[in-house]
Amino acid sequence: MNDEVTQFSGHPVIDRHGEEVGTITDVVYDEVSEEPTWGVVSPGGLHARHYIPLTPPVYLDAGGSVVVPYDKSAVLHAPKVPRNHVVTPMLRRELEHHYALVD
Repeated sequence: MNDEVTQFSGHPVIDRHGEEVGTITDVVYDEVSEEPTWGVVSPGGLHARHYIPLTPPVYLDAGGSVVVPYDKSAVLHAPKVPRNHVVTPMLRRELEHHYALVD
């Protein structure tokens, strides 16, 4: 397991332009590999939470922020996180298409 990724929870998320998106409030792990695969991002206030992929090129910068290769708008328009934070196969496909992780 990638120790850097396990430390993502509680850290601010910065988009590719250096703009703060929100804070990671939870990490969702793959049931088979037990690797962290999705971060739950809270933009603050009463706004809905959204998923971000925690696979490279996502990284933790020297200041402790999680840097993602997406625009803030893309993250805030990603599928919303259900209350139970479970990523179903259908939701996973939606997320993969939203973030262009599949062809």
